[in-house]
Amino acid sequence: MHAISAGGGGREAGQGNTSLLLGRILVGAGQGILLYWLFRELAARTLLAQSPFFGPLVLVSLLIPPVVTLGFAQLRASRLAVWCVALGAVVAWLAWHSAWRLAGPGQDAGPPVDIASAWALVFPGATAWFYASVFVFISYALIVAGESAGTWFAPYPAYFRTGWKLGLQIHLAALFAVVLYLVLWLGAGLFLLLQLKFLGELLREAWFNIPVLTIAFAVGLHITDVRDDFIRGLRTLVLTLLSWILPLLVLIVTGFLLSLLVKGLAPLWATRWAASLLLGVAAVQIVLINAVYKSGLGEGPLPRVLRRATYVGCLTLAPLVAIAGYALALRIGQYGLSDRRVLVAAALIVAGCYAVGYAWAALERHGSLRRIAPTNVLTAWVTLAVLVAVFTPVADPARLSVWNQVARLKAGKVSPEQFDFQYLQLRAARYGREALASLRADTSGPNAAAIRERIEAVTQKRAAGKIVPPAAPLDAAAIGKNLTVRTTGRALPATFVSNDWRSGNAQGGLPDCLRSAGERCDAYIVDLAPERGPAVMLMKASTRFGVLLEADEAGLWRVTANFYMPRGCEAMMGEALAQGSYRATAPAMPDLAINGRRLRLQPTDRAETPCTP
Repeated sequence: MHAISAGGGGREAGQGNTSLLLGRILVGAGQGILLYWLFRELAARTLLAQSPFFGPLVLVSLLIPPVVTLGFAQLRASRLAVWCVALGAVVAWLAWHSAWRLAGPGQDAGPPVDIASAWALVFPGATAWFYASVFVFISYALIVAGESAGTWFAPYPAYFRTGWKLGLQIHLAALFAVVLYLVLWLGAGLFLLLQLKFLGELLREAWFNIPVLTIAFAVGLHITDVRDDFIRGLRTLVLTLLSWILPLLVLIVTGFLLSLLVKGLAPLWATRWAASLLLGVAAVQIVLINAVYKSGLGEGPLPRVLRRATYVGCLTLAPLVAIAGYALALRIGQYGLSDRRVLVAAALIVAGCYAVGYAWAALERHGSLRRIAPTNVLTAWVTLAVLVAVFTPVADPARLSVWNQVARLKAGKVSPEQFDFQYLQLRAARYGREALASLRADTSGPNAAAIRERIEAVTQKRAAGKIVPPAAPLDAAAIGKNLTVRTTGRALPATFVSNDWRSGNAQGGLPDCLRSAGERCDAYIVDLAPERGPAVMLMKASTRFGVLLEADEAGLWRVTANFYMPRGCEAMMGEALAQGSYRATAPAMPDLAINGRRLRLQPTDRAETPCTP
C-alpha cells in the first residue's frame, strides 16, 4: 500500500510539473508575441511607436513576464497579480521618464523620423533598462522571501536563498536560450548543405526568433526552478570559489591603504577616476564578503584564514568608501556636478550603508558578524529607493547637474567662455534645453549679455554642423507645398499625396521633400507601361538626381528606382518630361536570369552624348 501511495504521489507531482511547465511556456510565448508586435509597431512607425506609452510597454513586456513565470510556483495567484501590477507600474514609470527626459520641452515624446531616432526617444536607454532590471531583481527577491515568511522582514536565510537562487536562475536560463539558438543555427547550416534553406530563413524572421528566445528563457527558468538540488549545489560551488578570492583582495586593499600613509592622496586625485575605481573595488569586496558569510557564519565550519579575511574586509571597506567620497567631494567642489558624478554619489550612498553596517558588524563583541544580515536587507531597500530617485525627476542626474552648473555660471564661479553650453544643448536632456532657453531670455545679472552671445555662437555652430533634432512627419498639405508638379495637364494621384510616408515599407530612399518642410522637389507623372499605372519621378531642385516612386498592390507608394540625368541635360529633359515627350525603351544591356535570380549587367561605357536643343 505504501508503494502504491508513493507512486500515486509521484504521478501527481509529475502532472503538477507538466502543468507548471505548460503554463510557463504559454507565458514565454505570450511575451514573445507581445515583443514581436511592439517590434512591428516600431518598424512601421505607427502612432503607438511615437507615443510616450511605447517605452513603458517595451520595458514592462521585457521584465514582468519572467516574474510571472517564476511566481507561478512561489506566490499565490492573488499576491502574484498584485505584485506584478506594482512592479509593472514602477518599471513603466522609469521607462516613461527615460523617454520624457529626452523629448523637447513642452512635448511628451519627440516624433521620430527613422528607426535610430525612434529607438533613442521612445525605447528605454541601456542604462534605464539595466537599472530597471536590477530594481525588479532586488524587489522580487525581497517579495518572495517576505511572502514565504508571511512578513515584510523575513529571516535572513530566506533572503540569502532567494537572492542567490534567482541570480543563478536568470544567468542559467539566459545561457540555455543562447545555446539553444546557436544549436538552431548549426541545424540551419546542416540543412543548407543539402540545399534546404527553410530553417535558415526562419531564423532570419523576427516573428520566429523573438518567441523562440522568450520560450527558451521561460523553459530555462522552469528547469532551474524544479531542480532546486542542482541550484543549491551550484550555489555552494560558486560561493566556495568566490570566498577564496577574498583573502587576496583583502591583502591588496590593506597594502593599498598602508601605502597611502607613505604616498599620500595626491596620486589618487591625478587620476580623475579614483572615486569610481574605489567604489568598484568596494563592490567586489562586498560580494566576496557575502560569499564567505552566506546565510551566517554559523552555517558550517569556516577556515580561520577566511574568517579573519572577512573581519579585515569589513573593517577596510569603510576607509575605501570614505576616500571615494572625499575624492568625489573634491571634484564637485572644483567643477560642480555632472551626470557621472551624480551617479557616483548615488553609488556612494549604497556603498556607505554597507561600509557602516559591516564595520558595525566587525566590532561586535561576540565576533559572529551577525549584523551583516540586517545591513544587507536594509541596504537592499535603500538601493531600491536610490534607483527610483535617480531614474525619475526626483534626482535625475541631468536635472541636478544642470541646476548646479547654471547656478555656478550665474554666481560667476565659471565664466561664460569656459562654460559648456553644448552640454546643455546636446547632453543634458530636456533639462538642459529648458535651462538654455531660460538663460537666453534672462537679461539680468552681470554676465547676461556675454551668456546670450555664447549661446548664439554655440547654436550657430551646431546649425552649421547640421546637427538638428528630428522633424515631425509631414502631413498631406505640407507635402503638397513641397512638390511642384511639372507635367502639363496632370496632377499627383490622390493616393500619392495621402500616402503614409512614415510606414517602414515606404521609408527606403525617400527624398527630403517627403520628410522635411521647406525642401522642394519637381514632380513628373509618367507612364512606364499601361499595366503598371502612373508613376511619379521626384527631383530635388537644381540637381540631376532623382527617384521613381510606384504604388504596390496594396496601394502603398515606395521608391522603386533611382536615376540621374546627364550633366547639362537637366533643363531639356525636364521640359520634355513635362510635355510628355518620352517613351519607355529596353535597357542597353539585358538582365540575366540565373536560378530564379536576376543579374543586372551595367554597361562599362560611361561616355555621355552631348545634349542638343
